[in-house]
Amino acid sequence: MPSRIARTAATAAIASTALVALTATPAHAAGVTPPAWPITATGSDVRFTINASAPYTIVCSSMSLKFTTPASGYGPVNVSPGTPGNPSFTNCGDNYARFWVAASAGTWTWTGASGPPPAMKIGVPGGGLTLTLSGLPGCTISARPTVITLTAGGAWFRVFNAPIQAAASPSCGIPGGVLTLGFSASLSPSTVVDIT
Repeated sequence: MPSRIARTAATAAIASTALVALTATPAHAAGVTPPAWPITATGSDVRFTINASAPYTIVCSSMSLKFTTPASGYGPVNVSPGTPGNPSFTNCGDNYARFWVAASAGTWTWTGASGPPPAMKIGVPGGGLTLTLSGLPGCTISARPTVITLTAGGAWFRVFNAPIQAAASPSCGIPGGVLTLGFSASLSPSTVVDIT
């Protein structure tokens, strides 16, 4: 039968090994990885569904969003402040073969969210997103302040039909000039963004 001294020594050895293991594996800080890193997130087939008396969908062939991840934590951070046309939308048209111009303005924001599932939240300022119909002077749809949440799935962040309240100018012919945009997009960051 092992002596009390031998049992005590074995217990101390096990405790020492556990302490070394704990010391060698530091806790992972919550936040966004990599920190303070420039990112360009791009996607195709970006959609704005116009939920009005005569619904239609505006499809943009591509979208680009540039931002720098927070130095620590989750943000928010400004989306490349001072950079014109960020985010950008290209080649937008609707199911009636009409051409639209999607433009950004003001200071957008980016915030990480740990979830589950992990997500990125894009803050849109009032008037920060406009959709202008070419060929119909004065028809502009302007988004009201909102936050769009895109959830992580593999290397992509996705959102489907997120509601954005908006106002339309009288030339657009939308009764009351008030409508809801349904925003859908899948964005892939240039560097893998881990939000924990």
